[in-house]
Amino acid sequence: TKSYAECWDKALSLKNGTGARAAAVASSRKDDVLAAAKSCAASKFHGNLYQAYVLKSAYYYQLLPWYAAMPGRVHVLTLERLDADALKNLVENFLGLPFLGSREAYKTLGQVEGLVTAKRNAARDGGATSLGDEDRATLDDFYRPMNRKLDALLGFATGYPT
Repeated sequence: TKSYAECWDKALSLKNGTGARAAAVASSRKDDVLAAAKSCAASKFHGNLYQAYVLKSAYYYQLLPWYAAMPGRVHVLTLERLDADALKNLVENFLGLPFLGSREAYKTLGQVEGLVTAKRNAARDGGATSLGDEDRATLDDFYRPMNRKLDALLGFATGYPT
């Protein structure tokens, strides 16, 4: 899975952790970004479903082609920032539409977290029921450089380990 990030960084001449440059590449090198999206597609780097999920969580690389192809027309909300005010801002300021909802119409962060963390299916072998500290630290280390780039691309701190 590490080779996935290395493919992107090599194609775009980025070094791990270069946040400001990683954010600028979407607008300054559109053709390179879109070419890298093809040559560095996640499907070329995973041999099993676990790795596919890990690569799909490399959000910087997932969002970069969208930012390059449609500059100024991509709006990202993280789960941690999703609330009625953020949704109202999205509708009114980004989409330019009237907000017809009410604060009560949207779930609280706790309710949303409950929905997205609910166990909906189980692996054939039963799967792991929780993530151990060592595995969590390994994943944090893997995503940390990509999260720095993501924060720079989005223009706000996501709260993910950087």
